[in-house]
Amino acid sequence: MSIEVIEGLNPKTLWRRFYEISQIPRPSKKEEKALKYLKETGRELNLEIKEDDFGNIVMLVPATPGCENTQPVVIQSHVDMVC
Repeated sequence: MSIEVIEGLNPKTLWRRFYEISQIPRPSKKEEKALKYLKETGRELNLEIKEDDFGNIVMLVPATPGCENTQPVVIQSHVDMVC
């Protein structure tokens, strides 16, 4: 995918991150670079990151101000791609 595909899409930060991760080769059982990217991004955003012995990661994103007492949202995803 070329960067031109995301030009003009909003929110810009979301699509830039999508583009960045789409450039990382990550076949099954070889997701290390993608996981490194995600952990580095989480650290840049000052998120709490947890990782288990299998390499699964959880990033805890604080609630938006004013929404601290609402139910949490969980988003789960695979990092690998079919090559």
